[in-house]
Amino acid sequence: MQEEQNKQGSPRASLIFKYLLNLRSEIDEYHIECKEIYLYFRQSIRNSKLVIQLQKLGVPATLRNWKAIIKLKTIVVNEY
Repeated sequence: MQEEQNKQGSPRASLIFKYLLNLRSEIDEYHIECKEIYLYFRQSIRNSKLVIQLQKLGVPATLRNWKAIIKLKTIVVNEY
């Protein structure tokens, strides 16, 4: 039941998605894929208005910079 609800999207997820669609920034970009949001900061995360808006959503989140993603990929590839 829970998995089926997640596939269709909960009402809260729908509201968050609509909220994100309205966010616009000339220097930052984002891409939503399933429950992940990919952020691209052209300048710095510290100066990002997009991050401030995302914090207002009140949902758990974790951020990784590109260097960390490459390192995690290397670890996974070497393990298997």
